[in-house]
Amino acid sequence: MSHGGGSCTVNILGQRFGRLTVLSWVGTDAQRGSMWKCRCDCGEERVVRRRNLITPGNTVSCGCHRSDVQTYRLRKHGNAGNGLGDRTKEYVAWINMVQRCYNPKNPRFKSYGAKGVTVCQPWRDDFAAFLADVGVAPFDAPFIDRINPFGNYEPSNVRWVDRKLSDANKRKSGP
Repeated sequence: MSHGGGSCTVNILGQRFGRLTVLSWVGTDAQRGSMWKCRCDCGEERVVRRRNLITPGNTVSCGCHRSDVQTYRLRKHGNAGNGLGDRTKEYVAWINMVQRCYNPKNPRFKSYGAKGVTVCQPWRDDFAAFLADVGVAPFDAPFIDRINPFGNYEPSNVRWVDRKLSDANKRKSGP
């Protein structure tokens, strides 16, 4: 089937997959297969592999769906706040923990994610799971700390601490 500059075997032009509507065929490459330009319901445009579009639950948006689900979960549990700076200290600790382990643009990534520190899978994308395991932070201890500073963020290796103890427990050397 011709698409004005190349060919592919299956035309999905105009079809919807989750929040994405297929706008045009981009091309095919040996590693990634057939690539399609899509517009998300939110207005963003992305180029997506055909395989990712047709596999149920794989790619359903530009990324806004995941963000919406996460925001819903947080609001449901009353910790995300109203966007005016009233987020709980537990939520802020969770966001900061995930960011320093997985966001290379985070200023603290080089001391965490770049050194292999990870957040256990149940916590990585689910604040409610994190809160269920660690509980509410004590009034005077708003920081999540790894007991073993060479270990990962997981139920057996974290605790709530104050700034002084958090600073005292930092890695001195090593990965």
